[in-house]
This record gives sequence, structure tokens and C-alpha cells, in this order.
Amino acid sequence: MPWAWQSRHRFVLTPPGDGDQQTEAGRLVALGATRLDLSQTDASVMVMADPDGREFRLLTAR
Repeated sequence: MPWAWQSRHRFVLTPPGDGDQQTEAGRLVALGATRLDLSQTDASVMVMADPDGREFRLLTAR
């Protein structure tokens, strides 16, 4: 179901210091998130959505 309005909140997650983006993405998918393909060129940012369809960003570990 598409949202009629855009949330002003932007959630940005990073894996734990010893983790990596792909492992964290797999964990989030197992919890119900989905990966969104927005044809991004920046590999350090992965766009995902929670089970309700709200987008969030997953960065690489820092």
C-alpha cells in the first residue's frame, strides 16, 4: 500500500563496529525488512524498508 504522505523522519542504521553491511542487511531481512533497489550508485548506502513499507538507510560500518 503506497503512503499518501512522506515521513519527515529518516532512520539511518550502521552495523556494529565489528560487523559489515551485508551481514546486517541479512539480519534485518530475517526480521522482516526488504531491500529496495533504487538504482543507487553509492555502495556504502543500502536502502531498505521495514515490514510496514517505511524506508530507512543502512550504511557500511564506520
